[in-house]
Amino acid sequence: MKTIAELQALRDEMKGKVGVRREGEYRTKILVGMATCGIAAGARPVLAECVKEIETRKLKDVYVGQTGCIGICQFEPVVEIYDEDGTKTTYVHMTADKVQANIDGTGLLEEISAAVLRCYLGYHRARSVVFGTATGGSFRDKVDELCIALGEGGCFDALDAGPVNANDDRLDSVAWIPFSDKRRGQLIIFCQCKTGTSWKEHTTQLQPDAFIKRWMQHRAFLVVPVRAFCVSESTCPTAWGGLVSYAGLLFDRLRLVDFLDRIEPDLLDRIRTWNGAAAEVAAKAMN
Repeated sequence: MKTIAELQALRDEMKGKVGVRREGEYRTKILVGMATCGIAAGARPVLAECVKEIETRKLKDVYVGQTGCIGICQFEPVVEIYDEDGTKTTYVHMTADKVQANIDGTGLLEEISAAVLRCYLGYHRARSVVFGTATGGSFRDKVDELCIALGEGGCFDALDAGPVNANDDRLDSVAWIPFSDKRRGQLIIFCQCKTGTSWKEHTTQLQPDAFIKRWMQHRAFLVVPVRAFCVSESTCPTAWGGLVSYAGLLFDRLRLVDFLDRIEPDLLDRIRTWNGAAAEVAAKAMN
């Protein structure tokens, strides 16, 4: 058991490794509880894993920092994530494995959505890519690569002259069915993914036509992409109509499983790893 002085020294040591820029310069903020109660419960490796994951993905608009005790010591380690709209999601009983053996649930859902959308479009002729945070890289490069893959949009060309701070601008995966003639005008799906329980507030955020207008040279596709929304939860049947009206093509947990006909072995292994780690954390929380 470490002394209070040792715990405080650990907290001070981690301060030098995060938060190089001011919080306001970031679109997403991750705060790890680093009070003595959090450190005693194992917050230090959680913070280190968060920093490592952000560096691995080369995400320049995500702030990783520390927060003090928020009064729920029995649930430490605690991680709070604020998105660009200020919405907070709180995770309790966190472990380094829940950033999950270098796999986070958000990035994994993006990969699952790409696989599911390709299956939904028939698989063999269809194509799909992950565009969101799971891919890393600069936003400009990702838009250029997407335009080349689709054969539409031209290239990256921001509508406004100001600095580009977007990481994915809510576009997480894309699927389409190309024609052999390679001409424009094809069925394309733009998809946003959300984990957690507050996803209903985000169902209208992704607007395919606005995304194209803001970031692509041609400003419009001949056929506007279909909007889709993937969520890791199962949805309430009595609210289904209203949710679809806002979200577009909605894939909840049951629909994701229904159309995951083909899956690469590597992705399947990572899903099993993530599920195992999540189940372990849930079991600890119940004890």
